[in-house]
Amino acid sequence: MALERVMLFGLTIVAGRRVNYGRINAQTRKEAQEIFIRTALIQGELGGRFPFLEHNLALRQQFEELEDRVRRRGIVVDEEVLYAFYASRLKTAHDRSSLKRLLHDAGTDDFLRMREADICQTVPDGAELYRYPPTIRSAGLDIPLEYHFSPGAEDDGVSALVTARHLPELNPQVFEWLVPGLLPEKVLQLCKRLPKRLRRVLVPLPEAVDRMLDGLVLYQGSLYQELERVILRQHQVQVQRNDWQVDTLPPHLKMRFVLLDDSGQVLMQSRSLTDLLQQRAGIPASQEAKHLVLPAAQLVQADNLDNIETTLSLSAAPGKPELLAYATLKLDKEEHNLELHYLPDREESRRQNRTGLRLLLSQGFARESAALRKQCKDIVVSQSASWLSLGSGFAAAELQRQLFAFVLDAVFSLDMETIPTQAQYDAAVAVVQREGLLRRARPVLERVVQLVRQRRELNSLVGQWASRARQARCYDTSRHEEYQNLLERLVPADFLQQLSASELRERPRYLQALALRIKRAEHDPQKDAQKAARLRNPENRLQEAARFMRQPGHSSQCRSCLHEYAAMVEEFRISVFAPELGTRQPVSEKRLAQKWAEVENVCRQVE
Repeated sequence: MALERVMLFGLTIVAGRRVNYGRINAQTRKEAQEIFIRTALIQGELGGRFPFLEHNLALRQQFEELEDRVRRRGIVVDEEVLYAFYASRLKTAHDRSSLKRLLHDAGTDDFLRMREADICQTVPDGAELYRYPPTIRSAGLDIPLEYHFSPGAEDDGVSALVTARHLPELNPQVFEWLVPGLLPEKVLQLCKRLPKRLRRVLVPLPEAVDRMLDGLVLYQGSLYQELERVILRQHQVQVQRNDWQVDTLPPHLKMRFVLLDDSGQVLMQSRSLTDLLQQRAGIPASQEAKHLVLPAAQLVQADNLDNIETTLSLSAAPGKPELLAYATLKLDKEEHNLELHYLPDREESRRQNRTGLRLLLSQGFARESAALRKQCKDIVVSQSASWLSLGSGFAAAELQRQLFAFVLDAVFSLDMETIPTQAQYDAAVAVVQREGLLRRARPVLERVVQLVRQRRELNSLVGQWASRARQARCYDTSRHEEYQNLLERLVPADFLQQLSASELRERPRYLQALALRIKRAEHDPQKDAQKAARLRNPENRLQEAARFMRQPGHSSQCRSCLHEYAAMVEEFRISVFAPELGTRQPVSEKRLAQKWAEVENVCRQVE
């Protein structure tokens, strides 16, 4: 039997028989006790139930976790101190049996229970612990954090425990900041990795980093955007988003994400939230939400919106991760009244809120809403050929419903996906009461009618050009596809669901510019190709912009910047192909490049 087994049973083999090793002589008893203390007690491999040992191991683990949390050793005493503690109290006990006898004779295990002073050399003060919080706030949830201080290990640093259900809702920018205790080191390492032309402006670097940290607005937006702002203000140099060499940072300076299902089982792990989102498609939906106990439905009226709690944090069962439930305005069974429900599916909540808010608003303007519905029906019927040319496949009744919803959204100018505050709702209603629902709806309806007619005419123009080109044997498939793609992008078949009223306002000019281009290109295709080359880079950037919009947690500032860039591209297209129409703003390749640099600085995620 291996000598290590002495720690438990105290047995060895002498002359073919088992002998208690600790009883052979004083020297063997001392050796047995040392092995027993180091392996069974300090390492916790004794087995069985010994309350003093459970207490000591738990206390030691508590302070070892503090070492992981603040990333420094020296809080827990050396193993030799622990050894001395047990050795001074065990007398001749050297195995499990002799330990039990010792405890029985003493009548208590208090003499073997360690106190804080026996294990802990120094305790971090409250200010230091505050810099390493147990949770981080995102998506309305307190996301648990785990700390590990093990350089070179996969889990070194800070890990955020996130559930698959809430992964798409998390804002990646929150996690760029890590925790306050690691932020100074992260900023220093980021600055060390800047290009030399930028880094030399910041010397001496430690002092520059201290000034930067003083100037940061912590945990507001992106860490990188804040650093760029502070560096520009303090040193008058512009750092671009792609100047940050995040991939070369030590792993513990990037948040680690542990993805859990709703039962707490680990699904995957990564230092990139985007990577988790890309892999999440293969994860089966959880069934835990079915077991949530949701509040009973309540009747909702137009004067009690401030009484609604927009989100609730609930647990499917004791010990399960918390889940969010979202306030939802849901039609009752008769579809006459609104009820407040809470749904765990955010997208479904948003969809039903759109329908619910429209019902609430139309109920407050019952007569005008009825008249507006009739106008929508008349427009769909009278312009049936134009609607059919869209190729949406929607029935007339569905088009009428979409048109009514589109106009109602434009008239009231509310975010229909979220429940407004009472003040927001009352302000929107007051404007419509003052100006009249039908009066505000009229220009919106006129723009829609103009747009569907214009799109039909332009679709016909493209077809006529293609027919003539084929007859003249100069048909260009790529040019035809470009025209069709532009037409579809400007006015998609489901534009009532895709475009806002403000976006709709400029579409007739864009379509007019496309019509002029098609006519001119037929007479001089080579010149058109030269002009189109000027749009190649901006068009490629629009595709990159679409990728930015798919990123998790993109900010409202990012969305606004992207919309501004897309509008500039269309104005530039007008200036190139139909300059006589004029542009809404000065635009050029240089201005587009400057705007794109702004888009990248606002939207590009580097972690």
